[in-house]
Amino acid sequence: MFRGVSINPKDDEPKAVLYKNRREELCEIPNEYIESIEYKLRDCFTMTLSVPSKVQRRGEVISNPLFDKFKPKRQIIYNGDRYEICGDFKVESNKHIKKKKFTAKSFEINLNKKDVAVQEGTFQLYKSKGDKIDVEEGVLNWLENETSWKVGYIDPNAKSTIGLFNETIDIDLYNNLNVKDVQVDKILFDKDVYINIPDQVLNFSIKYNNIISTDFKSNVTKTENYEHKFENFAEGIRHIKASYSIDNSYNTVIRYEFTLINGFIKKEVEKFTYLQGLDINFKDIVLTYETGNKVEKTKTKYRSFEKGIHQWLPFLRDMVEKAYDCIFQFDTINKLVNVYDRQTMGRDNGFYLYYDQYLMKIDKDLKSDDIVTRLVVEGKDGLSINGVNPLGTNYIEDFTYLLKQGNISDELQMSLQRYNNYINKVFDEWDSYKKKKDGKNKQSIYIESKLQLVRDQLEVKKSIKIAYIKAGEDRSFEQQMEFKKLEAEIEVLNNDLNSLIKTLNILKEEIKQLDINMGNCNNSLDKKTAKDVQGVIFTEEDLDELDECIYSLRLSDDYYTDDKELFDNAKRVLNERNMLPIDFTTDVVGLTRHPRGWKNIVKLGDVAHIMDGEEEIEGGEVRITGFKYTPSRQNSQAKISSVEFNNSKFVLHDLKTIRNISLNKINRSANAINLYRNTWVDSSVATNNLKNIQKYGIQANSIPIKCNQNINELDITGTGVWCTDKTDKTRKKQFYMGAGFFAVTNDNWKTCKTVADEKGLVAKSIMGTAILGERMKLVNPNKSIKIDDYGISVYDSSKTLRARVGIYSIRGENKSSLILYDKNEKVVLSGDGMLQNDSLNFCDNVDQAHPIEFPIYLYENIELREAKLFLHLSNYRVGFEGVEAGGSIIKTTNMNSGVFTYLSSASKTQMGGENITINKSDIEDLLNDKKPSIQIVNKHYHLEDNHKHGLPNHNHVIQLPNHKHEPKYKIIETTMPTSIGVYVNDKLVASNINEDCSVEISKFLETNKLNIIKITTQTNGRINCLLSLSEFINF
Repeated sequence: MFRGVSINPKDDEPKAVLYKNRREELCEIPNEYIESIEYKLRDCFTMTLSVPSKVQRRGEVISNPLFDKFKPKRQIIYNGDRYEICGDFKVESNKHIKKKKFTAKSFEINLNKKDVAVQEGTFQLYKSKGDKIDVEEGVLNWLENETSWKVGYIDPNAKSTIGLFNETIDIDLYNNLNVKDVQVDKILFDKDVYINIPDQVLNFSIKYNNIISTDFKSNVTKTENYEHKFENFAEGIRHIKASYSIDNSYNTVIRYEFTLINGFIKKEVEKFTYLQGLDINFKDIVLTYETGNKVEKTKTKYRSFEKGIHQWLPFLRDMVEKAYDCIFQFDTINKLVNVYDRQTMGRDNGFYLYYDQYLMKIDKDLKSDDIVTRLVVEGKDGLSINGVNPLGTNYIEDFTYLLKQGNISDELQMSLQRYNNYINKVFDEWDSYKKKKDGKNKQSIYIESKLQLVRDQLEVKKSIKIAYIKAGEDRSFEQQMEFKKLEAEIEVLNNDLNSLIKTLNILKEEIKQLDINMGNCNNSLDKKTAKDVQGVIFTEEDLDELDECIYSLRLSDDYYTDDKELFDNAKRVLNERNMLPIDFTTDVVGLTRHPRGWKNIVKLGDVAHIMDGEEEIEGGEVRITGFKYTPSRQNSQAKISSVEFNNSKFVLHDLKTIRNISLNKINRSANAINLYRNTWVDSSVATNNLKNIQKYGIQANSIPIKCNQNINELDITGTGVWCTDKTDKTRKKQFYMGAGFFAVTNDNWKTCKTVADEKGLVAKSIMGTAILGERMKLVNPNKSIKIDDYGISVYDSSKTLRARVGIYSIRGENKSSLILYDKNEKVVLSGDGMLQNDSLNFCDNVDQAHPIEFPIYLYENIELREAKLFLHLSNYRVGFEGVEAGGSIIKTTNMNSGVFTYLSSASKTQMGGENITINKSDIEDLLNDKKPSIQIVNKHYHLEDNHKHGLPNHNHVIQLPNHKHEPKYKIIETTMPTSIGVYVNDKLVASNINEDCSVEISKFLETNKLNIIKITTQTNGRINCLLSLSEFINF
């Protein structure tokens, strides 16, 4: 229950303590400094203080050490409440002393300087932890997120309401679903789920509770909730697939694919939070669907708010309290916000006030100007009570107060009684019509949903059909069979569509008649003409008097989203406004000495009774809305000097005066429009479509356009424009335009003889007085020969152009000729020249010092398309040859005297050497056969004694007999060429070649110039070269 003033049970007088801030205590405050404390139900508690600059201690006047400790924004804790010192200090001084006078307000005043940005939408009051059904955060969740205040107690009646609502069933799709590294088109979940409600639309929602997304790169984690609502599914669903994606406007979305019971896949797109590249945990994914039944249950209150910036405290007290019909109380010590239902708040503790007991004086403020007998009700965005009000008007009436006060004549009272009885009788008839209308509306919504489903299916089928039409006579036999099957399916869907339209039109007529009947009931309640069994109810004098009794105000309520809830709230407001609002202010005495303890009796929000003698005074049951408390002092006890009461449950809705409004005209217009409520006026979908039409034009993909005239039937949808010749009873003559082409058929698209697109026209015959060759385009069935503005073109089986006879342009000059193309569509023959291939071959031994060089000259009238140099490597080749002699030769050599050589002493001969070094090149020469061997001889000596050498006289005879040498030929292969380099005009083209290969050198050759090709090698070898040239030679 709502907290009253709490007194420490061990000490009847609580202590006040001054704090520098919420953590640092400064000093205790004497009770003498506290003049009073005013407690208000819907306002901040206000403490009034007076602090002297001097005090008396032990008979001596000294400076007050506490005087300078009281500063603005410091805090005081007293009696279980925390206060903040306000800045409105006043200092009173005289010759002897100064006094600081100031106020401190309960600490919720701190919220008066904190902004809240409210987004436009509908919100619940508070989302409790673990709530899987209502996953969107509520208004008080914003308070917890944006401030250090938390939510404490919440009265269930403040958060929800009990009534007849749609029965719902919850399905847990997933618990703790993890998805790693979410990317575009990533499947979030793919699940079978069977929901089928025969002969009714399916309305459901998918709620994502506690979406925890983690970015491990930045170590950032966020938690969010999302809910996606889906309405008017004509079929149940058996499978759901949800993928993360980005739409055309670069919004992050979820793309849903719902597989319906009949197998059709219905696609929906809903906005979602940014998840790309993040790891995601979905704590709960819950699907909630309506069964179509009405049951009595508790339903969470959702209220509508407009976008705006507010301060938290006035936002809570002036807007949120009104929207959810609740009262806020603030626990300022623990910084908790407690919420109580306004209608049920407070208890009757048996608190009675008598003149001879506690009560000294009563001041009553009777607010008769607040009495209202007619309340005009306005909802947000055109929401009206007309459809649920038996009067059929946007206002309700209540004359209870005037009747109780006796301010109405007896004649008018009797007429009003007859009128009320008549209203009850008419209401029964009106309610019967309304229930039938609600049933018909339900059926029409289902039929409209079925219609949309059939249109969606036709859209898909026609898209496939367009592809077949575009293919024309090129369709294969299998495709032709599929096309016939498709035509049969489309015909069935068209029949279903026509049947549904017929059924819908019948329902609309029935609803229209029910609306007329309800309108007749409404009209019969017109006071000027209302008749019961006794005749006309109101006389002219009655009407004149009644007109003077109408006190009309307007209730503009933007918080409600349902017309029934808006109507019930309006009746509750009008009922309160027919109780004379009275504010009571009482002077009391001795209340703090109540035998039950005043702290158990005087509680804000509780019920009290004010007695005048033995009777309870006018106003009946009242509630405590405030009181003034003065702490005890040295010479006086604590006291409650006044208590405030109110009989209107704390708060009255703000109402506006209505002037010069012709209510009857407005209501009749509203009823006339309301005849087709489901088709246009009250259909939010239709309203949105109308706004989009006004802004963007008609979107044919969402609003099909029909034209059903006597000659042609026109159907414009997202697939294109379909036109049917209605003069042909078979309806087989049709025309289609869309998807980049148009087509004509005479057999309902079994065949199509005429198709035109960006590529040209296909037709069975072309007739006319002239054919313009520049615009004529003809093609044979297999598209191998085509005649167009270029001439005659011939294509091979791969659709590659191979020949053309006609006009072509070269360097801005138009020419005509036969042109042949190769498979790459390059010209090989034309009026300008032809393609020619040449080959040049040369071969030779090469070594490091002797490369191959050969020249090639290219004339300037050629276009070199390709030049490939092929290299074939082989071993180095060497050979020798003998010669034949002419006859015999005898030759004599004479020596006339002997020859001697003396050595007079010993000689020493040194052989070998020292420090012999073998290099890497020596080893390579040895391995490459350049050196036969490497000899290493150790150093040694030869010693010889004195000796003599001599040759005596002698003759040498050399004789060569007759002989001859036969010639001999032989080829010896040695090493292979390695590390080959190719140069063209001294530019290195290729290098480090060690095997057979080809080198493309066309871009290095130049026309009208002698080009030199050089091939080098690092080792002996032989190279065979072939140069292949592809040249287009101009004539």
